Amino acid sequence: MALSNYSELKQSVITWSKRGDVDQLIDDFILIAEDAMLANPTENLKIREQETRSTATLAVDTRFLALPADYVSMRKVTLIVDDGVNSRWPLLFRTPDQMHVTTGSEGQPMQFSVTSQIEFDRTADQNYTIEIQYLAGLTPLSSTNTTNVILDNGPNVYLFGCLWALFRYSQDIEEESRYLSLFLDAITGINRKMNAGRYGPRPRIIPRGTKP
Repeated sequence: MALSNYSELKQSVITWSKRGDVDQLIDDFILIAEDAMLANPTENLKIREQETRSTATLAVDTRFLALPADYVSMRKVTLIVDDGVNSRWPLLFRTPDQMHVTTGSEGQPMQFSVTSQIEFDRTADQNYTIEIQYLAGLTPLSSTNTTNVILDNGPNVYLFGCLWALFRYSQDIEEESRYLSLFLDAITGINRKMNAGRYGPRPRIIPRGTKP
Protein backbone atom coordinates (compact mmCIF):
# COMPACT_ATOMS: atom_id res chain seq x y z
CA MET A 1 0.00 0.00 0.00
CA ALA A 2 1.24 3.47 -0.86
CA LEU A 3 1.91 5.85 2.01
CA SER A 4 2.43 9.28 0.48
CA ASN A 5 -0.43 11.46 1.70
CA TYR A 6 -2.91 12.09 4.48
CA SER A 7 -5.62 9.75 3.18
CA GLU A 8 -3.18 6.90 2.57
CA LEU A 9 -1.73 7.35 6.05
CA LYS A 10 -5.17 7.04 7.62
CA GLN A 11 -5.90 3.88 5.64
CA SER A 12 -2.52 2.39 6.56
CA VAL A 13 -3.18 2.99 10.26
CA ILE A 14 -6.46 1.06 9.95
CA THR A 15 -4.81 -1.73 7.97
CA TRP A 16 -1.80 -2.16 10.25
CA SER A 17 -3.83 -1.97 13.46
CA LYS A 18 -6.69 -4.14 12.14
CA ARG A 19 -8.97 -1.68 13.88
CA GLY A 20 -11.69 -0.34 11.61
CA ASP A 21 -13.50 1.16 14.61
CA VAL A 22 -11.01 3.99 15.20
CA ASP A 23 -11.24 5.85 11.90
CA GLN A 24 -12.87 8.87 13.57
CA LEU A 25 -9.93 9.14 15.99
CA ILE A 26 -7.03 8.96 13.53
CA ASP A 27 -6.77 12.76 13.27
CA ASP A 28 -6.18 12.77 17.02
CA PHE A 29 -3.50 10.09 16.66
CA ILE A 30 -1.78 12.15 13.96
CA LEU A 31 -1.71 15.22 16.22
CA ILE A 32 -0.36 13.18 19.14
CA ALA A 33 2.36 11.70 16.92
CA GLU A 34 3.32 15.13 15.55
CA ASP A 35 3.63 16.51 19.07
CA ALA A 36 5.79 13.57 20.16
CA MET A 37 8.06 13.99 17.13
CA LEU A 38 9.17 17.34 18.55
CA ALA A 39 8.90 16.61 22.28
CA ASN A 40 9.88 13.21 23.60
CA PRO A 41 12.50 12.13 26.18
CA THR A 42 14.62 10.13 23.70
CA GLU A 43 15.34 12.04 20.47
CA ASN A 44 13.41 14.88 18.90
CA LEU A 45 12.96 15.26 15.18
CA LYS A 46 15.46 17.79 13.81
CA ILE A 47 15.71 18.06 10.06
CA ARG A 48 17.15 20.76 7.87
CA GLU A 49 13.75 21.78 6.46
CA GLN A 50 12.83 22.96 9.96
CA GLU A 51 15.79 25.33 10.05
CA THR A 52 14.42 28.81 9.56
CA ARG A 53 15.92 32.28 9.44
CA SER A 54 14.01 35.47 10.15
CA THR A 55 14.77 39.05 11.11
CA ALA A 56 13.06 41.46 13.47
CA THR A 57 13.76 44.88 14.95
CA LEU A 58 14.80 45.25 18.56
CA ALA A 59 13.46 48.71 19.24
CA VAL A 60 15.31 51.36 21.20
CA ASP A 61 14.51 51.44 24.94
CA THR A 62 13.51 47.77 25.12
CA ARG A 63 15.28 44.48 25.73
CA PHE A 64 12.50 42.07 24.69
CA LEU A 65 11.56 40.57 21.33
CA ALA A 66 8.65 38.26 20.51
CA LEU A 67 9.42 34.70 19.42
CA PRO A 68 8.32 33.63 15.92
CA ALA A 69 4.89 31.99 15.90
CA ASP A 70 6.31 28.65 14.67
CA TYR A 71 9.30 28.64 17.06
CA VAL A 72 10.43 25.32 18.57
CA SER A 73 14.06 25.84 19.60
CA MET A 74 16.83 28.36 19.03
CA ARG A 75 20.01 27.80 17.07
CA LYS A 76 21.61 31.23 16.80
CA VAL A 77 20.90 34.92 17.35
CA THR A 78 22.91 37.60 15.53
CA LEU A 79 22.75 41.34 16.10
CA ILE A 80 23.24 43.50 12.99
CA VAL A 81 24.48 47.05 13.50
CA ASP A 82 23.52 49.71 10.96
CA ASP A 83 27.03 51.19 10.70
CA GLY A 84 27.34 51.41 6.93
CA VAL A 85 28.68 47.87 6.55
CA ASN A 86 26.01 46.05 8.60
CA SER A 87 28.42 44.57 11.12
CA ARG A 88 27.23 41.24 12.52
CA TRP A 89 27.65 40.29 16.18
CA PRO A 90 26.73 36.74 17.26
CA LEU A 91 25.13 36.96 20.70
CA LEU A 92 25.99 34.58 23.53
CA PHE A 93 23.20 32.40 24.85
CA ARG A 94 22.61 32.32 28.60
CA THR A 95 19.93 30.60 30.61
CA PRO A 96 17.56 33.03 32.36
CA ASP A 97 19.39 32.39 35.66
CA GLN A 98 22.85 32.84 34.11
CA MET A 99 22.23 36.05 32.20
CA HIS A 100 23.33 39.19 33.99
CA VAL A 101 20.93 41.99 33.13
CA THR A 102 22.52 45.43 33.05
CA THR A 103 20.08 47.92 34.52
CA GLY A 104 20.16 51.69 34.53
CA SER A 105 22.03 52.06 31.25
CA GLU A 106 21.42 51.40 27.58
CA GLY A 107 23.82 49.82 25.10
CA GLN A 108 24.41 47.16 22.50
CA PRO A 109 23.16 43.75 23.71
CA MET A 110 25.79 41.04 24.02
CA GLN A 111 23.77 38.14 25.43
CA PHE A 112 20.30 36.68 25.06
CA SER A 113 18.04 34.17 26.73
CA VAL A 114 14.74 32.53 25.77
CA THR A 115 11.67 32.39 27.97
CA SER A 116 8.21 33.16 26.59
CA GLN A 117 10.10 35.69 24.45
CA ILE A 118 13.69 36.57 23.57
CA GLU A 119 15.31 38.58 26.34
CA PHE A 120 18.56 40.54 26.01
CA ASP A 121 21.05 41.48 28.69
CA ARG A 122 20.53 45.24 28.33
CA THR A 123 18.13 47.80 26.97
CA ALA A 124 18.91 48.73 23.37
CA ASP A 125 20.37 52.19 22.83
CA GLN A 126 19.11 52.27 19.22
CA ASN A 127 17.07 50.16 16.82
CA TYR A 128 18.92 46.92 16.03
CA THR A 129 18.15 44.27 13.42
CA ILE A 130 18.10 40.85 15.04
CA GLU A 131 18.61 37.78 12.85
CA ILE A 132 17.17 34.63 14.37
CA GLN A 133 18.07 31.12 13.26
CA TYR A 134 15.74 28.57 14.82
CA LEU A 135 13.98 25.26 14.39
CA ALA A 136 10.38 25.73 13.31
CA GLY A 137 7.48 23.44 14.01
CA LEU A 138 6.02 21.02 11.50
CA THR A 139 3.26 21.82 9.07
CA PRO A 140 0.57 19.47 10.44
CA LEU A 141 -1.15 16.98 8.18
CA SER A 142 -4.83 17.48 7.50
CA SER A 143 -7.43 17.07 4.80
CA THR A 144 -6.28 20.41 3.36
CA ASN A 145 -2.55 19.86 3.88
CA THR A 146 -2.17 16.31 2.67
CA THR A 147 1.61 15.92 2.89
CA ASN A 148 4.71 17.50 4.39
CA VAL A 149 8.45 16.97 4.42
CA ILE A 150 8.27 14.29 7.13
CA LEU A 151 5.70 12.16 5.33
CA ASP A 152 7.63 12.62 2.07
CA ASN A 153 10.97 11.53 3.53
CA GLY A 154 10.04 9.27 6.45
CA PRO A 155 6.49 7.90 6.22
CA ASN A 156 7.32 5.28 8.86
CA VAL A 157 7.71 8.10 11.40
CA TYR A 158 4.06 9.01 10.93
CA LEU A 159 2.82 5.43 10.64
CA PHE A 160 4.56 4.12 13.75
CA GLY A 161 3.75 7.30 15.69
CA CYS A 162 0.05 6.98 14.90
CA LEU A 163 0.04 3.28 15.78
CA TRP A 164 1.76 4.03 19.08
CA ALA A 165 -0.93 6.62 19.86
CA LEU A 166 -3.69 4.21 18.82
CA PHE A 167 -2.52 1.38 21.06
CA ARG A 168 -1.95 3.84 23.88
CA TYR A 169 -5.59 4.84 23.47
CA SER A 170 -6.74 1.21 23.44
CA GLN A 171 -4.54 0.44 26.48
CA ASP A 172 -2.71 -2.36 24.73
CA ILE A 173 0.53 -2.02 26.66
CA GLU A 174 2.52 -4.56 24.66
CA GLU A 175 1.69 -3.07 21.27
CA GLU A 176 2.06 0.46 22.60
CA SER A 177 5.60 -0.34 23.77
CA ARG A 178 6.48 -2.05 20.48
CA TYR A 179 5.34 0.83 18.32
CA LEU A 180 6.88 3.44 20.58
CA SER A 181 10.25 1.76 20.02
CA LEU A 182 9.67 1.65 16.26
CA PHE A 183 8.53 5.29 16.29
CA LEU A 184 11.64 6.50 18.12
CA ASP A 185 13.91 4.40 15.88
CA ALA A 186 12.23 5.97 12.84
CA ILE A 187 12.92 9.46 14.21
CA THR A 188 16.58 8.56 14.71
CA GLY A 189 16.69 7.20 11.17
CA ILE A 190 15.27 10.28 9.47
CA ASN A 191 17.52 12.54 11.55
CA ARG A 192 20.56 10.61 10.33
CA LYS A 193 19.27 10.61 6.76
CA MET A 194 18.78 14.37 6.75
CA ASN A 195 22.10 15.06 8.46
CA ALA A 196 23.93 12.94 5.90
CA GLY A 197 22.41 15.07 3.16
CA ARG A 198 23.38 18.24 4.98
CA TYR A 199 27.01 17.48 5.80
CA GLY A 200 27.91 15.07 2.99
CA PRO A 201 30.06 11.96 3.32
CA ARG A 202 32.90 11.73 5.79
CA PRO A 203 36.28 12.67 4.35
CA ARG A 204 38.46 9.69 3.62
CA ILE A 205 41.64 9.36 5.63
CA ILE A 206 44.46 8.00 3.48
CA PRO A 207 47.49 6.89 5.50
CA ARG A 208 50.87 7.96 4.22
CA GLY A 209 54.10 6.10 4.40
CA THR A 210 54.70 2.38 4.72
CA LYS A 211 52.85 0.19 7.17
CA PRO A 212 54.96 -1.48 9.86
